[in-house]
Amino acid sequence: MLRFTTNTIKRVSQSLRVATWNAEWASPRDSRGKRVAKVLEDIKADIIVLTEGCSELLPPDGFTLEGANDWGYQVAEAERRKVILWSRFELLNVDITGHSDLPSGRYVSASINCQYGSVRVHGVCIPWSDAHVRTGRMDRKRWEDHNIYISNFKKILKAQEELTLVAGDFNQRIPRKRQPLDSYNLLSDAISDLTVHTTNTPGSPLIDHVATSPQMTASDIEIIENFDKQGQLSDHRGVVTNLALEPVTEKFRTK
Repeated sequence: MLRFTTNTIKRVSQSLRVATWNAEWASPRDSRGKRVAKVLEDIKADIIVLTEGCSELLPPDGFTLEGANDWGYQVAEAERRKVILWSRFELLNVDITGHSDLPSGRYVSASINCQYGSVRVHGVCIPWSDAHVRTGRMDRKRWEDHNIYISNFKKILKAQEELTLVAGDFNQRIPRKRQPLDSYNLLSDAISDLTVHTTNTPGSPLIDHVATSPQMTASDIEIIENFDKQGQLSDHRGVVTNLALEPVTEKFRTK
């Protein structure tokens, strides 16, 4: 069962500001990429999980962990990564494998020491429904690679003892929209010990999410729009939120 929080909690002081966004392979050398980089800089986040991007889009001052560069597809530009973790805090005990059966190139993890103590941050880019179906290795059925990822990511989370933060591209809308019920239930079970903070946002439900241990609450949830005055920035809307160790003032549950 997924746990969701409402977005009406007043912002608390000394919060941990977290953002996640899929940049749709924006290049730092063209106009769109430069605008994406400006958005990421202006967010003033403490932690960013960027998916389908490159490190050059991220703020210059901070620590960066790139995912592996092999996710089963030919890479058009060598600097592209499916997932990158950026942090103002030093990244400790880094991991870009997670589990031997986890689809490669789509996972990063590190511990940070922040005002709330040690937090284990997991950056994810869960495969989309057609991963390796008609392109790439072409050895999967629809949702197969997606479900394999979630099943093995669950094993990582269940072994977790620190405060946990998961952010990135889940490739599922929460609350559920059109994805298969079995895939939704698989995700629900995998993150059943976490609180998903990025629901009930304006517009269509997001697929880029932030989830944490239930001791952490979220405030001032903001949408990163996928358009600006000059045009499209990405095919995803991102999200920013402020996390704190504070009592949750309002919750609801959904199946």
